[in-house]
Amino acid sequence: MSGTIGPYRRLTGTLRMSGSSPLLEAEGCIYVRLVTVEDLRPFDTHAVVVEGTLSGVDRLQVEWIAQVPA
Repeated sequence: MSGTIGPYRRLTGTLRMSGSSPLLEAEGCIYVRLVTVEDLRPFDTHAVVVEGTLSGVDRLQVEWIAQVPA
């Protein structure tokens, strides 16, 4: 899949910081690494909605992120 950009996706789940790398824990314990220059630490352990382009089997280039309203 090298050099291939995948489809645009909207995913929901819980954001987990793994060191400096943000991970999205989606339904079914699927983990997706979020790729962005933004500091996502304020979203750590919160339910979020993320939109972006898949750039690998487990990577999402983040275009937009928001916390799910309580």
